[in-house]
Amino acid sequence: MIHQVTNTKSNFNYNAYIYQNIEWTAHFHENFELIHCMNGTQIIHIGQEQYVLNQGELMLIPPNRVHFFKIDSNTLVWIGVFSADHIALFAKHNSNKLFSCFRCDECIEYYLKKVLFYQGTPDLYIRKSALYAICSECQKKAIILDEITYSHVLNRILEYISQHYRTSITLQTAAEALGYEYHYFSSLFHKYFSMNFKEFINLYRYQTACDLMIHEKYSLTEIAMESGFQSIRSFNDIFKTLSGVTPSEYRASFKSSTDN
Repeated sequence: MIHQVTNTKSNFNYNAYIYQNIEWTAHFHENFELIHCMNGTQIIHIGQEQYVLNQGELMLIPPNRVHFFKIDSNTLVWIGVFSADHIALFAKHNSNKLFSCFRCDECIEYYLKKVLFYQGTPDLYIRKSALYAICSECQKKAIILDEITYSHVLNRILEYISQHYRTSITLQTAAEALGYEYHYFSSLFHKYFSMNFKEFINLYRYQTACDLMIHEKYSLTEIAMESGFQSIRSFNDIFKTLSGVTPSEYRASFKSSTDN
């Protein structure tokens, strides 16, 4: 499972693309994700459940929900990922709710096709108005599939990790800081993330390092320390285990791809 660091940002973070013939493995992020099926039928897996999105329908995935899907060559899907500050009022009351698929009114759908459903970034006020229109349609027409009572716990765990991953945190220190008995917290963590605490921290640090690789101003040593690795050796070992290449090889390949 992957924590998408690039989709865990605030300050009106937004990206939107039209996809076809592509697959995402299980992942989560702190931003909302809006999926619009433009053509065909799309199956979306959220947690242990499966949902079918028909042509013209939308689904709004709240923050920190593990989800995955595969878009085939006969389906066209628009996906927008955006920070909660775009829809602050809606997010305040609904960030822990999963709604069913829904369809907008014809006039609103026409407006969305014109100003939102394309590859690119509309003006801030335009995208806020479009996203709020979608939220309004979602609340009117979608059914609440579930309201995760553990969302507060999940957010506390992720917040703690985001604040302390640069230190030598362990399952024990995290459990104590969050006020849980060690074995209960271990079981809880595995339930939410389908991996143990050490694996998750290594993955979190690795993905943070990958995100920093694009900045040439950072040396590999600086990236290792900034990502929370406790030594260059552990940085090299874990990075190669997860990516199949060393950090220097990864940076070289990334630079080569951007130069071409």
